[in-house]
Formats: sequence, structure tokens, C-alpha cells
Amino acid sequence: MRKIVTGIVRSFDEQRGVGIVEIDQGKQLTFHATAIIDGSRSIERGTPIVACQVPAHGGERQLVDITPVTPKASLF
Repeated sequence: MRKIVTGIVRSFDEQRGVGIVEIDQGKQLTFHATAIIDGSRSIERGTPIVACQVPAHGGERQLVDITPVTPKASLF
């Protein structure tokens, strides 16, 4: 079952292509660079994201369809 979640990138290892996102209440989930939708294969620490949480091997959960969220510009 897919679940839409929001979170913050806590770490990303460019050599391995693996990162960690913190979602609600401090829970951390892993992701692979190929899960980043814009095709960049890299994402900076501290970037807010929206993603889908899906089952992974061994009963764990992982993130796919990761989309970086850009802050909206203020009009004031």
C-alpha cells in the first residue's frame, strides 16, 4: 500500500546513492537516488520532500517518487 508522506532529507551519500529522510514523529526511512523524480540522482541535506512510502524487503518501508519541495515566494 502506498502512502503519501512529507519529510526532510537528513543525509545523502552520493557515492552509494542512498539517503535517509525523516518523516513524522522522527521516523526515518531510506531511499535510493533512482527514486528522485526529477532525475537529478542527488539531493541536498535539509531539503523538504514529498514522497510515497511503500513496502520494502523484509517488512521494512522505503520511499519512492521523491519530489523536492521548493518554498513559495512571499509577496510581502
